[in-house]
Amino acid sequence: MLNEILPKDCLLVDTVRLRTDDYQWTGDHSSWYKVRKTHVIKAPLRSTHRTAPLTEPSSGRYYGRSFDPATGWTIHMGNAVTITGSIPRLIHGNNFYPVNVERIGDVARYIVDRGKELGLLFNPASLTVSRIDLACNCELPYPPPLLIQQLSNVQQLGHMKQRVSSEFYNCSYVRWDNGEREFVVYDKTENMKKSGAAAIPPGNWVRSEARFMTGRSCGRAGLLSLDDLRDRKKQIESWKDMNLAIINAAKQGGIYGAHIIQPGVVQHIERTLTKRGGRTGEILTIIAGMGGIDSFLELYGGQAAFARLLPTLGLNRPRKHRILKTINRTIEESRRIKGLSNAQDTWGKFEEWITSVA
Repeated sequence: MLNEILPKDCLLVDTVRLRTDDYQWTGDHSSWYKVRKTHVIKAPLRSTHRTAPLTEPSSGRYYGRSFDPATGWTIHMGNAVTITGSIPRLIHGNNFYPVNVERIGDVARYIVDRGKELGLLFNPASLTVSRIDLACNCELPYPPPLLIQQLSNVQQLGHMKQRVSSEFYNCSYVRWDNGEREFVVYDKTENMKKSGAAAIPPGNWVRSEARFMTGRSCGRAGLLSLDDLRDRKKQIESWKDMNLAIINAAKQGGIYGAHIIQPGVVQHIERTLTKRGGRTGEILTIIAGMGGIDSFLELYGGQAAFARLLPTLGLNRPRKHRILKTINRTIEESRRIKGLSNAQDTWGKFEEWITSVA
């Protein structure tokens, strides 16, 4: 059945960017995105100086970009035409569930139909892949930040450097990149909550994404055409290679199984406590990312010392009470997951997951 929803932990192709050189804007660069008088020339493929109107329904003006709010897909006109979007969102309405490879034909038909609406005659066989995101979801027996905090101890991943975000401090998201490739691991459950997803699967879901951001990196992975989006073997190999690279880097650097608290965590905690509208629930994420309540309280000299810190942060009594209640609840939670939260076990389960994907 082509409409079946595959298991949540299957490898999936998420965002793709497809490119064709069959169309180009005419005119100078000053009018690149606002060509008002354009026409379509139906000439043989690879003919130069073709133009086509891309209209914004709200204004009726011509632009070099057309966005489909129903699917999230975008067609952009520049030196070439690029079509970008999430395949699972197109098929399922969200990017959580994998798509059966036989549905790639539906993706091709959607692209052709969208092109016709804009006066663009796309030939699916001539589209080349210039970006592809390969992703896999995994349900963990412990909070995802626990794994992410451990992975974030790897600063260099081959030629890719870790990009530290002051918003996350490696508690719910960590990323390495080198301009051509990206490797991202993040808390998918938290991500779906923030994005307002209609149906969030129960459990602690983490997501690992191997992103090939240029045509050259896609070519090296052997993923260049729409037909290659059906080749699960190539996709799994490319995804595994990037995930296994971080495991090898951790082992070589003596990080595998070692618990290290990232710099900046304490400052992030205190900013979370004091910012207006800050949710005390965010503290749970931070605590989990640090390896549990014991490591968290250790930074402050114990639970009593942490309680004495709160008044110095200018918190009112109700907020102080909520935070202490959160800490106590987390102590109980940490007892429940004890035995699953040590660093050695966290790395081991991550490696077990990576090798099991087929």
